[in-house]
Amino acid sequence: MAANSIDPLVVNFRYAGRAAEFSDQARAQGTTVIEVEQRSRLDWTFLADIVATATRHGVNLVQSHTFKANLTAMMIRRRTGWPWVAFAHGYTQDRWRARLYNRADQLLMRKPDHVCAVAESVANIVRRAGRRGPISIIPNAIEAVAEPPSLDKRSELRRSFGLAPNEFAIACLGRLSREKGVDVLLSAARELVVEIPETRIVVAGDGPEGDVLRREASQPALAGHVRFLGRITRPQELMGAADLVVLPSRSEGLPNVVLESYEVGTPVLATNVGAVGQIILEGKTGWIIQKDSVTALLAGLRRAAAARTDLPRYGMAGREWVLDRFSIARRMAALDAVYASLLPK
Repeated sequence: MAANSIDPLVVNFRYAGRAAEFSDQARAQGTTVIEVEQRSRLDWTFLADIVATATRHGVNLVQSHTFKANLTAMMIRRRTGWPWVAFAHGYTQDRWRARLYNRADQLLMRKPDHVCAVAESVANIVRRAGRRGPISIIPNAIEAVAEPPSLDKRSELRRSFGLAPNEFAIACLGRLSREKGVDVLLSAARELVVEIPETRIVVAGDGPEGDVLRREASQPALAGHVRFLGRITRPQELMGAADLVVLPSRSEGLPNVVLESYEVGTPVLATNVGAVGQIILEGKTGWIIQKDSVTALLAGLRRAAAARTDLPRYGMAGREWVLDRFSIARRMAALDAVYASLLPK
């Protein structure tokens, strides 16, 4: 943004008892951050603080992410007339409350001056909900480290996660909810560990299905083969330690997990949902399989295991592919074009 003469003001919601990691990281990068707190669902007094601070900052455009921020941005536009850009990242379906918020957000997406969707599949959801205004497809992006982990560094990372050199290490990262399909992975793993006993599956993340999945993984057929880490702060360290990253999702937009895995040079096996097919080159950087199919996932895992000695080559091919097409510079150029279309010439 700085390279494009944009001076952002970040507004973040503060919640009692929750760490302000996002705000802390933004401030560490020199970004101006204000935190606001909603004392009840009917309390919108923080809007005046946002508008006052934004006016002093010289804001002339509002951008929002997720339902509560989108609703706030709509109210700010009503007060100020500043153009509003809203992002659609994708929608989860795990609980009735999430489904309710998703539907409300999709209807709200009729209102912004411009909507940015991370994938065409997400844009189609917004269109079906009644969006008639402009939509741009702006994928997620990565700012890659200069070099992927060396062999020595990968060995060190494996040791840090308790993985032996001879083990076939599979990492699965994401929210432990139905749309992420971790249950399908565990079902496939029951057969895989019989064929390849040195298989180890490390799952990172938390969510509403966590207890059920952990109980399943503790059954005798999988005991000792699956480990749950909970939420981790450096997911790319786990990706760098693994031979393969698996994304067994039932739905996605454009998953950062795939981009970040290739950033460290680890290949990916993923279901053909959302924009996954734009990131993975089948048989060259990884494998794409049918969603919600234990049979398809098991076959994919077998292919990856058979190519285990070549997996680093797949990962590096994927790194080259995504760094060229999903860079921060490309994303910023696309965003800059959206901003320019909304601001006075």
